[in-house]
Amino acid sequence: MTNPQAAQAFVTPIAGTAGEFEYVTGDCAIDSDEVIHIFFAFAGGSCDLEPLISYATGGGDTWRSYGTPYRGWVLGMAVDGNRRFLLFVNSSGVHIGEMAGDQFAQSLAVSSQPADWQFSSGDVVASNGRWWAVWSERANPSQPFQMFQASTMAASSDLPLHVGSKLPNVLHNAVPSLTLDPTGPDNAVLAWMVVLNDFSSVVRLAQAHTSNAIWHEQAWAPPSPQPGRNAGGPDLFAGAGELYSVYGDDDTITYVRDPPSGTVSTQFQAAGYTPRVAHSDGRTWVAWRDTDDQVVLGEPPAATSVRLKPGPNGSTQRLIGLLASQGQVTVVGVDFADQSLWAAET
Repeated sequence: MTNPQAAQAFVTPIAGTAGEFEYVTGDCAIDSDEVIHIFFAFAGGSCDLEPLISYATGGGDTWRSYGTPYRGWVLGMAVDGNRRFLLFVNSSGVHIGEMAGDQFAQSLAVSSQPADWQFSSGDVVASNGRWWAVWSERANPSQPFQMFQASTMAASSDLPLHVGSKLPNVLHNAVPSLTLDPTGPDNAVLAWMVVLNDFSSVVRLAQAHTSNAIWHEQAWAPPSPQPGRNAGGPDLFAGAGELYSVYGDDDTITYVRDPPSGTVSTQFQAAGYTPRVAHSDGRTWVAWRDTDDQVVLGEPPAATSVRLKPGPNGSTQRLIGLLASQGQVTVVGVDFADQSLWAAET
């Protein structure tokens, strides 16, 4: 991979806040016209704990951002033509928001769970004006995370439905990543983390058809639970007829093409967590946060990586998303020292 620093990575501030934030959530997607769309929310500090969710769009050095009518924490987003779907959570539950052009629709509640909402996770996909969402939530800190789904794609009228692993001794089902199946638009693929009663964890994979939204679970990483081993934080990307994936295995970031068996696999040298994967025109990229809380970028099969937009000493960064188009990649992140949302193109 060309070193982004040597290649003079183009880093652009997208948005900031008048106050200071302690937390940030967000997600991004790119449409068929190569326009990037981002939903994000700054929370804590001098910002509201249940913040206004903002929206930004653009690319290169041209961006515009403004507020939405939604409040809460961003779980995921999807683009479908000129429509953008937002999965978010706040103190009144989990919701789907929709934006068409510059107009926002009233959000739809898919869960009314009000407690411990700050630690929920989720993802959403969209096609032909319909959406499919999977999220995790728990009633309070003493209870396990459970996963649920809701969809306007599925023919079933019984949604939301519980989603989870059939493994024994499951404590949590959480951190779902959802994508449409690259081999068939009527199917979806789901990866998620399963935490067991001994606090080891595995990443599982499942497929479902829109006709019934019933998930068929497969073993993935590791193939069977191992005491003391922790795999989690999966991310999926479908493109070019193949499935691209990444996850953390203890502190090792692992990339796999076509999981669960994997035709290509790379373990990166730099330790980290919360990885993301994207692919375009024969090239694949993986980004994650390293152990110093800096965003780094790698290109498998090379196992090396480079830091992007290194901030002041001790600054913390957050990875929002990774997008690819026409053989190029854009990393979207947040810098806590600069108090800003940024994009880096290489």
